[in-house]
Amino acid sequence: MSQLRAGRDYPRSLGEFQAWSRTDADCLDYLEWLRWPTGFVCPACLGRAGWRLGDGRFKCVACGVRCSVTAATIFDRTRTPLTLWFTACWLFATGKDGIAALSLKRTLDVGSDQTVWAMLHRLRALLVCPGRERLVGAVVVDETCIARSRSWGWPWQRQGRQGLDGHRGGDQGAQWLRAMPDRAAG
Repeated sequence: MSQLRAGRDYPRSLGEFQAWSRTDADCLDYLEWLRWPTGFVCPACLGRAGWRLGDGRFKCVACGVRCSVTAATIFDRTRTPLTLWFTACWLFATGKDGIAALSLKRTLDVGSDQTVWAMLHRLRALLVCPGRERLVGAVVVDETCIARSRSWGWPWQRQGRQGLDGHRGGDQGAQWLRAMPDRAAG
């Protein structure tokens, strides 16, 4: 797949998103296009010939394997409608500070805490990259909140103590940081 473009490959706005994902069938069509942009490919034998079954799954002509568009995705084996999943994905991806389970539950009007928690767990698991390298070089962070330390108190209670090893920059209040040794060690 070539470079993705807003408006053509994914929605640019909430209104466009809602127009693209009105029904579960719309969501399945979009997933099918994302997964197999040039047509069905069997996950078992990589065969390119298959047909759609009555239940919405595909059957490979070469090996007979049946698979769904949602197989091996975060939507696999879930009873939650795809429209809710897509809305959760949109809110998760567009929220500046992420989204809390309770907030998502209220927004989606879902009755179960466990359903929303499981959805967010699957979404957050996608962001984990085991074995990744540490960040190096200049790293820009937007509106970071550093947790309270018992000895330092809240940031507004420090009275002149600098909580970060760095300095204020002139670029819209940017904070330049460098790695600090562990305070607990010494």
